[in-house]
Amino acid sequence: MNKLTTFCNVTELSRLVTKEELGSLRVLFQGQKKKSQNEREELLAFVEFLIEARKLTRWQTEMLLMGKHRGFFIGNFVLLDRSPKNLSHAVFKARERDSNTIVMLEVDMSSKTSDGKDIAYRVIS
Repeated sequence: MNKLTTFCNVTELSRLVTKEELGSLRVLFQGQKKKSQNEREELLAFVEFLIEARKLTRWQTEMLLMGKHRGFFIGNFVLLDRSPKNLSHAVFKARERDSNTIVMLEVDMSSKTSDGKDIAYRVIS
């Protein structure tokens, strides 16, 4: 399995992009890519393609490239970016799923559970 396929599998698991949409984006990308790209260059070009298409954020792709496919959703929010780490609290830029409103969420990391439920958070802007 090549790196691009592995990345796509992790992205599907994340539920940030549907399998169907990711497949369509991959076909579109394949039609545009340079023929001389090696596996790593192809993966990085696809990541940039997804960011430019506004399907994923840079932070999301960094997490996905590390194999992390959990933790992108809190309540009715999709996490888009994380501010520099703090020990007890994290601040995320997030999008409310129903209204597409962009907000900042403060998350109490000590409340984090393995299944991602019951995380304490509050909208701070």
